[in-house]
Amino acid sequence: MSTRVKSILLLTITLVVGILLGIVATSALQHRRMAEIRQVRERGGIMRMLEQAIEFESDAQKQQVDEILEGAESSFRSLRRAYSDSMRTYRESLMNSLNEVLTLQQIEQMEEHLTRRRRSDRSRGHRNGSQRHRQE
Repeated sequence: MSTRVKSILLLTITLVVGILLGIVATSALQHRRMAEIRQVRERGGIMRMLEQAIEFESDAQKQQVDEILEGAESSFRSLRRAYSDSMRTYRESLMNSLNEVLTLQQIEQMEEHLTRRRRSDRSRGHRNGSQRHRQE
């Protein structure tokens, strides 16, 4: 093999390895971030996260913070539920409006696309499929 071929081969291999490392690193970072988000969304997640970040001066202070966080957590759950309900209503209204304008074939294509998207989201570990594209 000539030096030119060796150089091109070495550059190509370096490029491929760099791309693969970038893909793996990006995927690992995204997975870690999604795991952190899931932990916060779990029941008691906010409390656990803040308890790890705060050095309490006394048990009394910890108790006061716990009470505040428990109240906030139930409020967050209520807000999330209300948001989900209003988004579901909006999606249903949007779909009804689109159904009046689109042909049957277009509606089927759209539903097929959304179904594929939900499956893809589930396979990547998103809880209950993508929240943006879920229809209930």
